[in-house]
Parts: sequence; C-alpha cells; structure tokens
Amino acid sequence: MDNERVSRRLSAILAADIVGYSRLMAEDESATLNALNRHRREVFDPCVSRHNGRIVKLMGDGALVEFLSVSNAVQCATEIQRSMADMDDAGGISLRIGVNLGDVILQDDDIFGDGVNVASRLEQLAQPGGVCVSSVVQESVGGRLGITFQDGGQVSVKNIDRAWLASALGHLGEVEEARQVWQEMLEINPTFDIRTRLARLTLTDPAHERLILQGLEKAGLLADS
Repeated sequence: MDNERVSRRLSAILAADIVGYSRLMAEDESATLNALNRHRREVFDPCVSRHNGRIVKLMGDGALVEFLSVSNAVQCATEIQRSMADMDDAGGISLRIGVNLGDVILQDDDIFGDGVNVASRLEQLAQPGGVCVSSVVQESVGGRLGITFQDGGQVSVKNIDRAWLASALGHLGEVEEARQVWQEMLEINPTFDIRTRLARLTLTDPAHERLILQGLEKAGLLADS
C-alpha cells in the first residue's frame, strides 16, 4: 500500500441521497426497493449516461457520480430532479443532490478527498427534490445553462479561493471563464503572483500545488501572473 502511487484529478462530483430511506424501508421494504430500482433504471442511470458521468458507487440510499465537465454534472442533477417531479408515481422516492467541483484522489475505481466530502455535505443541505451546489460550481456554470441559482449563504464547508477556481476552470477547458476570474483577481490586487503565494504556504500539499499550477497553465494564465 505504501508503494502505491497516488493519482489526483479535478472532477465535478454529484452526491445523491434518498430522503427518509430508513422510514420507507421500515414501512414497506419490498415496495421501496421496487421503486428505487425503477428510479435507477428509468431516470438516474440513463441521465448519468446522457451527460457522460461515471457512477462511482451506489449505496442503498444514495449514489456518488463523477463528471469531467461541471456543466454536465449540473445538467444531470437538474434533469434527474425534474424527471422525478414529472413521474406519475415515484413510489415515495425523493432525492437530495449536491454538486461540487474539486480535487479528488483516485484509488482503483473509487474517489476520495475534500472534493467528495464537500459534495456529500452539500447534498445534506439540499431541499428534498432540490440541488445544492458549491459557489465554485455556480461561478463555473454562470448563466450558460439557463438555470437560476438561489444564494444559500455561507456554510461550514471548505472554502475554495479564486486562484483555485481559475485553476479548476483551466483544467476543464473553460478558458474564457478562467481568464475572467484571473482578471478580476488582478484588478483587486495587481501584484498577485500565484507562485509566490504558494511558496509562502508552508502547509500546501505539493500535489495540490501542482494541480493548481497545471490548471493555470492549461488556461494560459500562469505567464500572465
């Protein structure tokens, strides 16, 4: 285990959970399992496939899905919830969904790390039948999907600064959006230099630092700093 190489990447993570699963199972186990299987077969799995997601794991009452596009993750989440709302008989199945964009650690076919933890926390904050996204997801998507976001205020989850946002956008190929974020940073502080800033953060994970720099390079931003 100690000799295994740790692999990291930036991903959009969707965490979903069934509202009141334990209660539903206690009331009618067979009917709940049938409704859950129908939901996965008719709604969840096809939607994930249409938006190029990868189902990392399915738990009894939830799921974890990875996307390489944050737009795809948000579209998938909203489509799932809209499809559930349009179903004539959902069998009592209602979902909460959280979406985050962050650094993940890959091990075999599973993913771990802060990016996953934040997505799970956001899912807990979502309303039944709703979707809760992190600020980095909202800023990444902007108005491109025609979705109106409601500001839920600050919550106690890991904060991702704007340098990390620009890096994430660069990794995902959203170059113009990355340039806009970087320009806003330089307008606030014209002397901002990401290399100097990272060098001063003595607790920065070297792998995390490399990811930030790689994302900025992909967006063509590092030379501008």
